Amino acid sequence: AMSGLGYKQIGEYLQGECDLPEAIRRIKSETRQFVRRQGAWFRESDPGIRWFDVRRAGVKEMVGVIEAWRGEQWRR
Repeated sequence: AMSGLGYKQIGEYLQGECDLPEAIRRIKSETRQFVRRQGAWFRESDPGIRWFDVRRAGVKEMVGVIEAWRGEQWRR
């Protein structure tokens, strides 16, 4: 169950397989790779996803869209 980001690298550090700066470098690298993979999962052009700019959209607007979507799901 140690599959979260950084667990493997910290384990390697604790077992003496690398020093702390190297473990940190590996964690940062793996985190960047994970973020890139997430970008491939969620495309902005996907018509099934409603994207919000959280800097501009209000919470009420987002909640309203989610509640409307949930209502549509119940009618299907």
